[in-house]
Amino acid sequence: MVKVLETGLVPRINTGMAHKDPGVGQVGAGLVTAPMDCFKKAARFMVEKGLNK
Repeated sequence: MVKVLETGLVPRINTGMAHKDPGVGQVGAGLVTAPMDCFKKAARFMVEKGLNK
């Protein structure tokens, strides 16, 4: 979290979705970018709870 906030670079997440029936295989895939707001909220929470030591 700290590195993301320091650099401004959010992680890319490689996702995949399997079919509900075994043996059918993958039905979807994609790349998503984690929103910066998640990291900002996490940092704010840690400061509020005193967990940033």
